[in-house]
Amino acid sequence: MSEGPLIILGVDGLDWEYVDAHRDELPTLAAWPLLQPLRSVFPPDSIAAWTTIFTGIPPGEHGFLDSIDYLSRRPASAAEAAGETLAQATFWDEASRRGATVCVINPFLAHPAWDVNGLMLSGPVFVSGDVSVTGRDLDELGPLPQLGGIVDFPTAKTMGPFIDETLAMTREQCDFGLRMLDLTTPDLFFLNVLTLDRLQHFVWRFADPDDPTYPGPNPHGQALLESYRMIDRIAAEYAERGRVLLISDHGHGMRPSRMVFVDEALRRAGLLREARSGPKVLSRSYWLERAKRRSLELAYRWSLEEQAYRLGRRMPGRKAIKESSFSSDADASPARLSRTFGRNRHSGVELGRDTPETRNSVLEVLSGLRDPETGEGVLDWAAGREEVVQGRSVDRYPEILFRLREGYGVDYGIYGDLFGPDANHRRISGGHKEHGVLAASFALADPPDSIEGLHDFVLSVL
Repeated sequence: MSEGPLIILGVDGLDWEYVDAHRDELPTLAAWPLLQPLRSVFPPDSIAAWTTIFTGIPPGEHGFLDSIDYLSRRPASAAEAAGETLAQATFWDEASRRGATVCVINPFLAHPAWDVNGLMLSGPVFVSGDVSVTGRDLDELGPLPQLGGIVDFPTAKTMGPFIDETLAMTREQCDFGLRMLDLTTPDLFFLNVLTLDRLQHFVWRFADPDDPTYPGPNPHGQALLESYRMIDRIAAEYAERGRVLLISDHGHGMRPSRMVFVDEALRRAGLLREARSGPKVLSRSYWLERAKRRSLELAYRWSLEEQAYRLGRRMPGRKAIKESSFSSDADASPARLSRTFGRNRHSGVELGRDTPETRNSVLEVLSGLRDPETGEGVLDWAAGREEVVQGRSVDRYPEILFRLREGYGVDYGIYGDLFGPDANHRRISGGHKEHGVLAASFALADPPDSIEGLHDFVLSVL
């Protein structure tokens, strides 16, 4: 093993383009021998990406693809199954088996902690639960920071306290990590910092004048940059104690603000079957779908999303209404927009009848999507899943995968226009991008350009 501990800071959502554009504001990272983009997986979401980073297994093999729905009552539910598979399968487990001592703090998904050659301390994926520790008694560790994720869902009125608390939590977690590093003197140290991604989801529109919902000069305009500056200062502090490798699972930027109603395009092409029988004017699902679309459009136009969301949570069948599953017949449809990936650029179409003819028809629909406001096509690429991912869990992906151009995302719903604004954009204005960051305080030969190579790379430089 090389001299000095290998310190890995895993920062969720640290974005390559933002770091590259703000090098003057990030003197630590800008001065390090290695600072480069790091490609994420498809889709570039935290569950799929951190599972791959920890285990070295790509999503086509491990099959954990669900995104975290921050609008859900239980945003942690999608992560629970993934977390159950990690014990003894991570890079720190392999390092332990090779005789290295490890100290692992707050790894995403990896809760409860399990036995390692050293200390492992983890919080639940979101904060409703007990901290779990192995290798030490909790009373030996001193005061604990808040670990796990954050369940606060800020509004415009509570955004200031949310930002302050999130930045304070980041500082407290990293200070605690420094104490644990000094206490345990491990060969391998890993700290997962999850707060940056969470903050960006809600703060982005306040910091980006190009966002269509940017409120103008406001008290939160510098919060995003300050969070990146904090990460830069923390990286410098850890570099005083050893060799630091900083990684992020995906990038972050403005969430798509222009939505494409793919199911409606499939319906018009005869590929999506409607749930109704008989004339549309007599169909309950038709009028409910139209009312939902119109209500969301008006809520967005008049900045009443908070009120609309509170009302929606009281409605029976909320999930069916949210995903418009009540208005289409998934079992009878040749094709349907996948609900696996959420409302993002990266999405897919599930096929009820997987034939070359159906695939070609879906690809024609996607390639023909043109924004009436610009006249331009909105598809970046589309392909059969076998062309994009491989592995024993490839059937967890929808049969057709695609990526829209930047600024466009998918939404559910039929019986309306093919394009519209993102009615939830003021609530969640930040979204994931493909390229995170790989940075190192020491010289490295042949660093990976994808998170799929990080597991073996970490072990090679330990």
